Amino acid sequence: MSEELRNLFFAEKRLSGDLRWVDGHREETFTLVCSLEIEGVTVEGLRLRAGVLKFLPDEELCIQMEFHGRRQKFEPMCRFEWRPLSPHDNKGRGPEELRFRKIRGSHLHPFEMNLAESMRSTRSRNLRIAIPVTPDPDTFEEALELAGKEFRISNMGSIPRPLWQARMI
Repeated sequence: MSEELRNLFFAEKRLSGDLRWVDGHREETFTLVCSLEIEGVTVEGLRLRAGVLKFLPDEELCIQMEFHGRRQKFEPMCRFEWRPLSPHDNKGRGPEELRFRKIRGSHLHPFEMNLAESMRSTRSRNLRIAIPVTPDPDTFEEALELAGKEFRISNMGSIPRPLWQARMI
């Protein structure tokens, strides 16, 4: 399974299908889910999922590449979090210099680091290891560009800006 995942991750990919933000399963969120294609063919079980909070423009963007795993549900391969509201803690995992350190701000959950960790664990594939992103993207469009490079998705820039809303007090 790990070799198949590596092949999918390292292949050049494109977003496929309808790129629209819709109401998420939580009332305060927007979600975008789309298939991914490799060499013009949509790959069954491989997708991109993104989410934002409706009332927080340019914050808390989460973009995750997922595959349909052996547990009959989509499981994360890698994730990018732009301007998250909460810090991430690797606990005792990952590069020595990042163990037990709170990562504040944008960060990436790299595929290779997390795949190696998940192969040692019988628990569900959770992306436990993150590394800080520097420099931090200034705009939504720059965040998409960074995620596209990291995930090897050439047309990430075609994702529209969410229709963030002003909060009524």
